[in-house]
Amino acid sequence: MNGRPPMPMNECQSRTARRKRLNGRASAFAIALLFGISAPTCAAQGVDSTTMESPALRIGEVIYVPVYSHIFQRGKASKQPLSSTLCIHNVDPSKAMQVTSVRYYDHSGAPINEYTDEPLTLRPFASANFVVDIGEDRGGVGANFIVEWQAEETLVSPIVQAIMSGGTGTQGLSFVTQGKVIESRR
Repeated sequence: MNGRPPMPMNECQSRTARRKRLNGRASAFAIALLFGISAPTCAAQGVDSTTMESPALRIGEVIYVPVYSHIFQRGKASKQPLSSTLCIHNVDPSKAMQVTSVRYYDHSGAPINEYTDEPLTLRPFASANFVVDIGEDRGGVGANFIVEWQAEETLVSPIVQAIMSGGTGTQGLSFVTQGKVIESRR
């Protein structure tokens, strides 16, 4: 940069520089996981609609994710409609997983919609999302998604979240709920 050759590093300085580079990469990786950085489309996110061999799929979980199609304001006199986006993130750095079912239920536990016609394979660090439109209010305050996934071998459990958003005029609101594992399949 300044026309001078770089000064040689001794072994201690070299190890320190290498450690800083690795810590920087680990920090960037952790930030990406924390904020769920992903691309906007399933194809760009590493989602394949191809299936893995079913007999080999023996590890998995069932995850409950609370969602809200609306919330009440001023008692039950006024409802604020919300849209819900379910996001499933494969956070394993080296193994694919298969989302086998995404079901949406209303506040009484009655099924409303099955979002998967066929299993979706999520490659490492890929994500998929499913949307409940703001006009769909049958779910109610106690609606939920049930997500089922499986894999060929043990992997890091996915992060499964729902983002609710809505608003009128110049006011808006949004919040996130976390999925909870209700069944492990080993």
